[in-house]
Amino acid sequence: RSSDLEGILRKNYNSIFTRISAAFHGFHDIMKEMSKHYNQKAALEQELPTATEKLRTTNDCILSSVMALTNATGKIATFFSNNLDYFTASLSYGPKGGSRSEE
Repeated sequence: RSSDLEGILRKNYNSIFTRISAAFHGFHDIMKEMSKHYNQKAALEQELPTATEKLRTTNDCILSSVMALTNATGKIATFFSNNLDYFTASLSYGPKGGSRSEE
């Protein structure tokens, strides 16, 4: 049944959500590293005498987007980890009679 979350046992919900939370935090860490390295790259390019205005504005646009994505991934990771108990509890309720979730 799809209502059984494809046969996942209820006792595993917390473990699964904890792993998802860790993945969100890992993605946020990756975005922070990417942001740091791109920022360094852009700073070096800004110092080049041959850097064009188009390059500068392109770097600024990319940096702005990467920073926004970094902030968003941080908010998602924090929200998810702060609400692990709620997610687990909300899925732990429901019809149990004869479903695989009782196994």
